[in-house]
Amino acid sequence: MTEAMTSRLKALFLDPEPFEFACPPTVNHALMLQEIGHPAVYIAAGSVIGGITGRPDNGTITLTESVTIAGYYANALDIPVWVDADVCFGGIFTVERAVQDFLRAGVAGITIEDQPLESKRFGGMVGKQVIPIEEAVAKFRIAADTRAAIDPDFVIVARCDALAAVNSSGLDEAIDRLRAYKEGGADVLYIEAPRSVDELRAVREAVSGPLICTMFALPRNLTHEENRELGIAAYCYTSAIPLAVQMYGALYREIAERGPQVIEEYFARYGTGDRRRVATLERLRAMEERYLPRGTTTGGSVFASEHTARHFGVSD
Repeated sequence: MTEAMTSRLKALFLDPEPFEFACPPTVNHALMLQEIGHPAVYIAAGSVIGGITGRPDNGTITLTESVTIAGYYANALDIPVWVDADVCFGGIFTVERAVQDFLRAGVAGITIEDQPLESKRFGGMVGKQVIPIEEAVAKFRIAADTRAAIDPDFVIVARCDALAAVNSSGLDEAIDRLRAYKEGGADVLYIEAPRSVDELRAVREAVSGPLICTMFALPRNLTHEENRELGIAAYCYTSAIPLAVQMYGALYREIAERGPQVIEEYFARYGTGDRRRVATLERLRAMEERYLPRGTTTGGSVFASEHTARHFGVSD
C-alpha cells in the first residue's frame, strides 16, 4: 500500500496540471475530501494540533504523536496522505527515524521546514528564524538517503521560511536555500508566504522542479488557472481552516440563542445523507453476524428508527 501511495503522490507533483489539497483536522473530514474528489490530503500540524490541544502550530507536537495520527489517516483513506513534519522534530538522527516511521505508517510524503526547533513558529507569525543552510541541507540529505533504502518514491517536500525570517536577507537567500535543498535531495520545493505574485514568479523562474507555496500573505488567493500559469504544482486555501472553526462557532452561538430547532434547520439545509457512515455501520454489523453468536444482531436498518438516522445526520 505504501509504495502505491508514494508513487501516486509523486506523480501528482510531477503532473503539469496543479492539484488542490486541503488540511483536514480529522479523519472524517479527510474522508469527505476523498469523496468529493481530492487526490491527496495534507495533515497540517496547525490544523491537527489545534483540534487536539487548542494550541497553535508552535512545534510542540511530537514525532510519536504525529506518526500515530498520520497512521489513522493513512489507514482510513484510499488516497495519498502527506504530512507536515514541521522541523522534523530535531536533528539528522531524528529525521532518519521520522522518515522510517512515517513510511511504516503508510504516509506518502512529508514536509520538512528550515526553522529551529527551539523557536519554531507557524508560517504567518512574526519573529521567525531559519537555521544555517548547511544544517537544513543535512536534514534533506539524510531524509533522501533514508527513503532511498525503503521506498525511493516517498516524497520529501522542503519548506523554506527565509522570506520573512528575521535572520534572513529575504528573497535572494530564499532562492539560494531552495536550490540547495533540491540538490540535497528534496523532491518538491515549498516557499512559505510569498507577499506578491512578482515575488512568487521570481522564485519560480529561479528554481526548477515542482514548486508550491502558501497564499495567506498574497493580496488574494490565486485561481486554479493562475496557479497553472505560474507553474505551481499544488495549492491549498489555508484560510479555509480558520473559517471552518468559525462556522462551528456560528452554529453553536445560533443554537445557544435560538434553541435546538436550529439543528433541524441545518440538517434540512445541508444534510445530504452520509452514505459512508451507513456503509461503515453495515460492515460492522456484518462482522458481528459472522463472528458473534446468533441473535446478537437483527436485520433491517442499522438505525433503530428514522428519527435516529436523522439525529446522526444520515439518510438510511
